[in-house]
Amino acid sequence: MPSSHKRNEAKWYANEPERGKITYEKADAMLNFANRHQIPVRGHALFWEVEDANPNWLKSLPNHEVYEAMKRRLEHAGNHFKGKFRHWDVNNEMMHGSFFKDRFGKQIWKWMYEETKKIDPQALLFVNDYNVISYGEHHAYKAHINELRQLGAPVEAIGVQGHFADRVDPVVVKQRLDVLAELGLPIWVTEYDSVHPDANRRADNLEALYRVAFSHPAVKGVLMWGFWAGAHWRGEHAAIVNHDWSLNEAGRRYEKLLQEWTTQRVEKTDANGQVTCPAFHGTYEVRIGEESKMLQQQTIELDSTKQTPLQLDIIVPVE
Repeated sequence: MPSSHKRNEAKWYANEPERGKITYEKADAMLNFANRHQIPVRGHALFWEVEDANPNWLKSLPNHEVYEAMKRRLEHAGNHFKGKFRHWDVNNEMMHGSFFKDRFGKQIWKWMYEETKKIDPQALLFVNDYNVISYGEHHAYKAHINELRQLGAPVEAIGVQGHFADRVDPVVVKQRLDVLAELGLPIWVTEYDSVHPDANRRADNLEALYRVAFSHPAVKGVLMWGFWAGAHWRGEHAAIVNHDWSLNEAGRRYEKLLQEWTTQRVEKTDANGQVTCPAFHGTYEVRIGEESKMLQQQTIELDSTKQTPLQLDIIVPVE
């Protein structure tokens, strides 16, 4: 399951804490680290519909100045991060806030998406919201996304935050994902965590969520929203790594799942120089040759959109 990560440093309040004083220092440092280690990154978030999540200086401005500030934010941040994010959460949590809508109406949402697409056409444009798979607002979310599309907003993917408490019920989560999948858009679980003092329960929750997400044809990835006990936004009872950097049971379960879903095989071709083997979706390095002589090496991508068991076919010329 693909994973990428970015949290606060691309948000407006982090990039422009004072009006006109724009900084991307921390964001760029994180991006440079990710690039060095070939970690894909998604942008969170260009705008945020919840009033308290906006820069303090923005809240007291008259509407026409808010709009001018939005245009500057879009142009400045959009161009600064252009080509660096695979995804953009364009306007975060529109079901639970109304800061921009109250000032300009719902057409402002269309404008946000259209302008972002013009600036960064390669980034996949997301909606992102909470209480969807964890507390049952999936029907409301589906209606909300349909409304955005009817407005003409180029929404291209669905982000479902997954902040769970006591238990992750995979049957219920699947039912909620099924409803959203009817929209025909790719889905990402953008912010997974669960809180429980018992690490074994945390591990069970993690496994339940990851298995249902990994097996669902509409879900393309999961992002864990924190992992270390020393810095988790929901505290040490949400972590998979202890304060001393040792793995707790949730961390061990996570590594076990990754190992289970990694395909590493050595196969021999048949008389026609062909080999077929099942493999999980993902990016693969394929090496073809004899033990003492490498004939060919290539990187291939197995697409997760296929709903039948994936077959990897490699044709090797027979001399």
